[in-house]
Amino acid sequence: MTCNSQDLITRCFDFLAGEWLLGIFKSNGSVVVALRALWTTVIFAVIAVIVVSVFDPARTGPVSVHGALDAFWSVSNHIALFLGASYIAFYARFVSQWGYLAGLYNMIKQTEATAESDKKIIAEWKAGYLEDAENLHLATKNNLAPVLYAWVQDPAVIRAYIKNTPGGTNRLRRLRRLACRAYEEEAVKWKSLP
Repeated sequence: MTCNSQDLITRCFDFLAGEWLLGIFKSNGSVVVALRALWTTVIFAVIAVIVVSVFDPARTGPVSVHGALDAFWSVSNHIALFLGASYIAFYARFVSQWGYLAGLYNMIKQTEATAESDKKIIAEWKAGYLEDAENLHLATKNNLAPVLYAWVQDPAVIRAYIKNTPGGTNRLRRLRRLACRAYEEEAVKWKSLP
């Protein structure tokens, strides 16, 4: 299999799995999880209705709206189960990614608090955290905004990010814009509280 066909297959499955929603919403979260579950369920429902309509020997005659609705109702329990299962799967993935970033942050801070910590290694670790937050579509989450905002301005972290991240300079520029915007939005929220 060539690289182009692998890329095409990957793009097709990303589309079917609703990865494109992450590009629209710029971050993963409950809305994206729910929309991806609905998107994949609609695809499943269409395929299920087509399969039942074509392969069920009891269904004869031309294609009709009534026949499609009948096929839909015959598989509606399966569609409901698929919706629940896909929501659980997308939510579990989101929680796993969130847990990974939270654990990584805690390890960085714990190591940073020790007297013998190497500042260069800590900067590389923080740069890796920034890259992971971006790759996992969590860089614009409001509770990560202060962390990312601080770390994208740290010169040692900037050097480590540019050195170790593919497309580092351009990605850092984009990440800095996202982090600053998320941080400013979060700061406005906190200032408006009584």
